[in-house]
Amino acid sequence: MASDRKYSRKDLKKALRKTSRGPLRYMFIAIGLLASMTLIVAIAAAFKGNPPSRTPAEAGAEGPSSDPSEAAASTGSEEETVIPEGGTDIVIGATGSMLMHSPIMDKALQEDGTYDFSPIFEYIAPYYSAPDLMTCEMEGAVCPEGYEPSGHPMFRVPGTFITAIRDSGVDLQMLASNHIYDALTLGLDTTIDFYESNGIGFTGIRKTAEDKNYYIADINGVKVGYLNYTLQTAGDGVFINAIYVPAEDAERINTFNPYNYEPFLEEAKKTIAAMRKDGADFIVANMHWGIEYMLEPGEDQVAIANALCDMGVDALIGGHPHCEEPVDVIESSDGSHSMFCIYSVGNALSNQREELMLYDMPGGYTEDGVIINMTVHKDADGTTRLTGVEAIPTWVYEIIDENGIWTNLFYILALDDVAHIEETTGMKGIQEEAQASYDRTMSIIGEGMEKAQKAFHP
Repeated sequence: MASDRKYSRKDLKKALRKTSRGPLRYMFIAIGLLASMTLIVAIAAAFKGNPPSRTPAEAGAEGPSSDPSEAAASTGSEEETVIPEGGTDIVIGATGSMLMHSPIMDKALQEDGTYDFSPIFEYIAPYYSAPDLMTCEMEGAVCPEGYEPSGHPMFRVPGTFITAIRDSGVDLQMLASNHIYDALTLGLDTTIDFYESNGIGFTGIRKTAEDKNYYIADINGVKVGYLNYTLQTAGDGVFINAIYVPAEDAERINTFNPYNYEPFLEEAKKTIAAMRKDGADFIVANMHWGIEYMLEPGEDQVAIANALCDMGVDALIGGHPHCEEPVDVIESSDGSHSMFCIYSVGNALSNQREELMLYDMPGGYTEDGVIINMTVHKDADGTTRLTGVEAIPTWVYEIIDENGIWTNLFYILALDDVAHIEETTGMKGIQEEAQASYDRTMSIIGEGMEKAQKAFHP
């Protein structure tokens, strides 16, 4: 996760590489958000869907969610929402890793000692706010008292970074990452307390081992369950980011051993059953996994994805490699269920500039990310299915001033209209780089997205 560069460079020309597979000439644009209506307004969009992947009885759904961690952040009413006769549709979104490298933090530092990260999200906020519920990966711990905020290799972030992500439109943050224990027990406790006291949705970690290890959001009567796990590193016991985690903390963080994942699968099976019993209509697994800087998933990722599909997971969002990995539609072994899968959504925000990554990952892939929007339809009888998927490539751009100096001023830009990006942002001279980012993304996920859009439609 290099790229805590704290210096400038002059007259360094960007040399973005085109991917060997070439650009795919299409975009996934025009966010088709269908308004979900409750019984109170008595209006419903009448959509006829594909045969349902499961019935309420098969799903085992009964009763509302009672997860205390979602009291302030869960969307939708606490009361049971009656689904109208024509069914209802919601859109849930997901994006990649938020990495607080030192140059980003240094730029946000104000004269009074506070931090302002809001400019980063100026252009991407409308895209994060568009779905009914938006998620991201947050890599790091909230900096506890007695520590100084820091970037790589120990991500201890100011709390204002977390609130800036929330204010940009992200409703739920995935905290099970390989950097969650970067400030040890105090950081874990500080992180949980900060999210809870600020009413920010999170999952992947919890205050006590007895608390639920998942999150259920009620979105206009559609209960979406989220499961978030991170990989362990090698060691005798539980290690995260090569840091030993004592048992009393390890049981509060959702982790798995990528070299021996059978115990995780057994735990996931029980957790998914509990989520269904808790009312989950649609389940999303968020997996922090894989090998950094790899454009293809490893055997463990593929095996785990197939097992989760067999357990009835509806969508899988992967992260951690700091680049994107392919999209696929995974079929259960008995042929009764299909799962949308993107093995890695890449970086949403980082300082992993192409010029700094020539050794770890040349080609610019660490500058790229994607927003995945999924339309979920629930019928009046409770059957729920995925009826649409959309990908919006994103790109992290750092302003370079007139003297060719890096400014440490970063923006997350959506690439749904690359041809006009200079007009819509007012940033000159970025169209070629933006197009290169778009082409890289589509060379990796384009084929899979075509497959997914054929598989999941109204």
